[in-house]
Amino acid sequence: MSTEAGLRLLRATLRNYTWEARMAMVPRGRIQQTFLGTSHPRDLAVQAGFLRLVSIVEASVDSLAVELTEGSVSGIDEVLRLLMLEKEIVESANWDARKRVFKRHHRVDLQRCSRYSYLEGAIEVRNAIAHRLGRLTTRQAISMATTHRLLRANVTVVNERVDLRTEHLVECADCGAEFLRSLDASVPSRA
Repeated sequence: MSTEAGLRLLRATLRNYTWEARMAMVPRGRIQQTFLGTSHPRDLAVQAGFLRLVSIVEASVDSLAVELTEGSVSGIDEVLRLLMLEKEIVESANWDARKRVFKRHHRVDLQRCSRYSYLEGAIEVRNAIAHRLGRLTTRQAISMATTHRLLRANVTVVNERVDLRTEHLVECADCGAEFLRSLDASVPSRA
């Protein structure tokens, strides 16, 4: 269920934000770029769409983990429910935790799923948008690993800002969907 819901949300988000980016009006005013970020409606729509697409993939992965855990346990009492809640909190903390929990508890190596490499770059883009409005964080700016991951997502950086276009939304949605399908196919059969 989680995978299907995630795929549906990816398609709807892609439709919405690509339309919004294409319909973005010519901005008013002379200043389109500030120290904090862009104010061009097209850029705002693309950044918001990209952030949402990556978030949908993350939420789908987290939801699938819960689904798998609940499916493997019968007769849930209060103590077990609280332990499962703790597991859910820990596994959704970051991608390292997700990888660790999926490998340990569900015998799935997320890194072996199709398009995981792309997803790592997309996560870097999402982090730049979420934490610095499209500008690389200080940690990202000094990390060569970030540069390599961004290249895997076909995203370039101009003046420490991620350079996103509508095509990036399409690629992010397609790669996110491929990753979710691959993950879903990798989980042990659910009865």
